[in-house]
Amino acid sequence: CSAFISRLVDYQFKVMASNVFPSQNDLVSFFGTYYMVTGAATLLMQSVITSFVLTRFGILAGLIFLPLSLVFGSMAFLIFASFATVFILKFSDQVFKFSMNNAVKEILWLPLSSLKRNRSKPFIDGTIKSFVEGIAGAAIFLLVYFNFLPDSKVYLLSLIVLLFTLYWFWNSFRLKDGYLSEIVRSIENRQLNFDDLTFDINDSSTINTLKLSLEDKDEFKKLFAIDLLRTLPLSPWKETIQNQFLSASDKVKRGILDLCWLQREIITNDMIINQIHLKDEISPHAISCAINRNITKNIKDIDSFLIESNDHLKFSALVVMINDPDRSKKAIEIINQTLIDGDEKEITKLLHFLKHSDYDISEHLILKYLKSKNSELITQTLGMISQKPREEYLLQIIQLLENKNVSKSAEKALLGYDKKIVCEKLLKYFSSSKSTYETKISILGLIHQFENREIAKTIISSMDNPDLKFLDECTNTLIKVSKSYGLSDDELGQIKGVLRKLSKRAYQLHLFKSQLISIQNNILLIDHIGYDLTILKHIILKLGTLEDPTVPIESYIRYIDNRDADLLPLVLELVDTTFSNQSKSLVLPLIDPEMNPLSIASTILEKEKMSKEEMLKFWVENPHYWKTVIAIQFLINSGGDDVLRDIDWNKLPKSFLADKYFTDKEKEYISTMYMLNNFSNKESDNMFSVLEKTLLLKSVNLFKNIPGDILSKIAQIAEEV
Repeated sequence: CSAFISRLVDYQFKVMASNVFPSQNDLVSFFGTYYMVTGAATLLMQSVITSFVLTRFGILAGLIFLPLSLVFGSMAFLIFASFATVFILKFSDQVFKFSMNNAVKEILWLPLSSLKRNRSKPFIDGTIKSFVEGIAGAAIFLLVYFNFLPDSKVYLLSLIVLLFTLYWFWNSFRLKDGYLSEIVRSIENRQLNFDDLTFDINDSSTINTLKLSLEDKDEFKKLFAIDLLRTLPLSPWKETIQNQFLSASDKVKRGILDLCWLQREIITNDMIINQIHLKDEISPHAISCAINRNITKNIKDIDSFLIESNDHLKFSALVVMINDPDRSKKAIEIINQTLIDGDEKEITKLLHFLKHSDYDISEHLILKYLKSKNSELITQTLGMISQKPREEYLLQIIQLLENKNVSKSAEKALLGYDKKIVCEKLLKYFSSSKSTYETKISILGLIHQFENREIAKTIISSMDNPDLKFLDECTNTLIKVSKSYGLSDDELGQIKGVLRKLSKRAYQLHLFKSQLISIQNNILLIDHIGYDLTILKHIILKLGTLEDPTVPIESYIRYIDNRDADLLPLVLELVDTTFSNQSKSLVLPLIDPEMNPLSIASTILEKEKMSKEEMLKFWVENPHYWKTVIAIQFLINSGGDDVLRDIDWNKLPKSFLADKYFTDKEKEYISTMYMLNNFSNKESDNMFSVLEKTLLLKSVNLFKNIPGDILSKIAQIAEEV
């Protein structure tokens, strides 16, 4: 409609202007003035009026703004047939179309999935729009050519304009409904990126959409809407939230309780007390809320809660009784008995509620719980420690960083301590040879939050590790440190030394790949060399830009990974302007697709160059388990007995032959040839080894671009049919 009407209005305007200004100079002067005025008006609309209208009146006002103005303009031109009325008509079309209307069009695309948007938007904005404009042009040509519409009656075209505009006006209401339903659907499918989106609570569409989601029968939709409300003032949805708290499922009630924990004006104190007296699944959490609101004195007959079968209800009541002088003795006796003689499940439930009290648990019990194998008990214990940190627990908490199930809770507990003390302990533990790999990785993810000049030195000194994942984590931490308080010149000099070593390592991998390329059974080795080279490029670029923390290095890395021909020159320019001359000569051939790193690899490596056999031995004996098994398999299948005989088998994990990575034939060969005693003659039940499964998976398009190391995790759980 917009494209068709614009062509008709434009024709009417030009005809009337030609009649009013017969002189060519006058006509040119008029149009020059007209375009200056419309340009200024459009700028004013875009910068001030559009946002005001959309914010205050919502998307419907934006949708009907242009068609409504065209309706009045067309009717005026039909009635008066004057130049002034057609000027208003054209002015409305020109100004409102390229400000308000364009803004609304872009908003309408927002809720759609990126796939649908990318497929439909170019077709509608390009093909269909051009086609409609062509039809309008053809219609005008036919009317003029056959003299159906003389210039003196050009105002009659406004009848067609009026019909199309009235349809457009009516359709705007349907568009608004479609927009709202699409937002609801996007919320259901979790398609909107709400991290980059802000909500305007003055917009009726926003309020109604979230209200509908809160009232929907779908529990997951309600919970998602509750999550969206966490960053918004809740007053527009007060009544809906209260109704849901009274009538919805336990999960929704719990979500609302967390949302309105201290917001008495939304979920009132009376509503909390009434919920407690229901003695249902939400009542224990309502008691915790009442403790935080300091309204526990309003809970009636609290002793009756102790005979309930629901442990959560009983333990939450005990926390209330601790603060009651008349009942505290009895409550403390029950708590002590549970903490000492109760099973781990009971203790876990009790600790969850004790976090909301001032109760002190003895040191030996805390240490006992921290040594438990029950991750939930450890998590609740760490929560208790977070309330009252004591140095006696520090070492135990640091050791828990290696446990993935509780590492986040351990990090949170550590951040509750004195930062100086914790940082010193973490650095000492990180430098210790007895510390596990998992603990060191967790420390790297945490330690940047402590400002200490020793952090960078300690990390740099540990970067002689052959494990690339470890080096990548070290580099990421150094980036965070450099952004927080910078690196010294001495540290930057040491980093350049690390960069040179890693660059040479990349050249060695290129050389190694060229030596393997003509040998059969090389797929997994070649694949992992490519994976290692990708990580090395990332690390080298990150290290080279540490001197300038403002560089958006992650964006540049994406340009390389995507092999974006248009943006890759930006990366090359970055290296050229940021890296030292010596570093540039090493790094540029590794990232520039027009340069061949293999041609200069031997020159750069010189005496450090390793032969194919030396590299294979290094891969077998290195701590990276995947490299070990694929190198051994390659040596077995390619007749590398000389290398296998030279391997120090004591450096390998004792159980590596017991794993399912090798076939029974390969295990027997290694065990027989090299007299390893950890091989069992029992045949495997599996048709394929993990390495064979990985190769099969890599032959499928779905998996071919996934590195073998990661794909092997899928292979381990994949079953043969």
